[in-house]
Amino acid sequence: MSRRPAAPGSRPRNRKELILLAAGRAFAAGGYPGTSMEDIARAVGITAAALYRHVPSKYELFRQCTEVMVGSLAETL
Repeated sequence: MSRRPAAPGSRPRNRKELILLAAGRAFAAGGYPGTSMEDIARAVGITAAALYRHVPSKYELFRQCTEVMVGSLAETL
């Protein structure tokens, strides 16, 4: 059974994962102070307002990114 592509304007099922990946890249490139929620939203292809529907703050997004990275490192070790 083949999956149909998402309709234009519909939310991908892995939106949270896409946000965390984009945020991780942005924080790695610009550091915490040099990265804005607008930068991350733009990288995901959404608005900053839509991003705030997924995470309440930049700090919380940074915390979640850190948690994912530490978890990946622990699995690798």
